[in-house]
Amino acid sequence: MSIYDRSINIMASLEPYLIPDRPIIFICHSYGGLLVKQMLRSARDAPEYLDICNRTKAIVFAGTPHAGSSLASFVDAISLIYRSAPAVKELKANSPALLDLNRWFRAHFSELNLSLLVFAEDQKTKGVLVVDAVSSDPGIAGVTPVKIDCNHIELSKPAERSDVRVFRVNRLVKSIVDATNDTRSPTGSDQVQVIVYFIERCVREMASGSPAENWAPPYYALEETAAAQMLTEGKVTEIRNFLRLSDEYAAIPSGLGQAVERRRWARDRKTVQIGQALVRELHELMVY
Repeated sequence: MSIYDRSINIMASLEPYLIPDRPIIFICHSYGGLLVKQMLRSARDAPEYLDICNRTKAIVFAGTPHAGSSLASFVDAISLIYRSAPAVKELKANSPALLDLNRWFRAHFSELNLSLLVFAEDQKTKGVLVVDAVSSDPGIAGVTPVKIDCNHIELSKPAERSDVRVFRVNRLVKSIVDATNDTRSPTGSDQVQVIVYFIERCVREMASGSPAENWAPPYYALEETAAAQMLTEGKVTEIRNFLRLSDEYAAIPSGLGQAVERRRWARDRKTVQIGQALVRELHELMVY
């Protein structure tokens, strides 16, 4: 699949899950950053996806090659690490297009009105520095890559909340959310959508027995908000009960071998079925 076709595929997949009129921030690792740049370019030429381009307010690049002269070495390095992965074959096939893509991004950056964060690795992966300091620099005035003492694979996996990557990304997200909230109050549909997203995530992870990591049940969305005004008292109670179940699920130890216990817990309480029913009912209330 060409990088253009892949970009359209991803936008088509993302679109149903995007909250209307809310800003979009992409956090990208490696080839993902190239793909997001192509998405923005493709969206400008495809009217049905132009809204995604217009709503994108920031991109975080981690280990993404921007310098055209380094793309060939990037493809070779990725091939050594991932070998026969389908994405590697796709990357090789798209190499010529990536050179032109990076030139396009720099030429149109001011029009895109984006905030950027750039992180770069400082250690080799399997003996290869996948994206070096020169290549990680997008060449945008005022954007300086932050070197991280890790390899290409670890670059997207900060282990501590105190990590500079976590701090800088959180600050970026907060600034964009605050700027949006200054000009627009969330509607009831927005708040119901937040609840739906959380329940859908719960359902997926409960069904697979995955540990609950960084869950934040949106109780706030039910406290005298526009969302609460859209819902019956009985529906609010059902949602609260499900959120309490999510708290109980999150308390199950996440150690090795606990997946079976988590699936059993969810099956006994029928949480997946309850969550799926709630999602269906809430979707009917939302106004797009």
